Amino acid sequence: MLPARRAGVSPRQDGWAGILLLLVVLGIGAIIAGTSIKAYLAGVKPSAERTSARAMAGGVDPDVAATTPSAGTALDRARGVQDLVQQRAADLQKRMDAQDQ
Repeated sequence: MLPARRAGVSPRQDGWAGILLLLVVLGIGAIIAGTSIKAYLAGVKPSAERTSARAMAGGVDPDVAATTPSAGTALDRARGVQDLVQQRAADLQKRMDAQDQ
């Protein structure tokens, strides 16, 4: 006895159409992921954020150079956070010492 044929599927096709469709979907996903990673590493905003930023700026695309923080400002922020953490640690130590006495 022969196995029952599925409707709409030729005997030669079996699973090849599904595999090809899966490969096409994986290829599209790889292309999207690659462009997203490149944009993320380059610091480019995704298109939805760019559109909302443009709408908030009154329809004018903001200057990228003016909004991109430099490495110096990032280091300054990091140093500020470090100073704040050290200050709070010293305050906590003073309070703990005052409770021990």
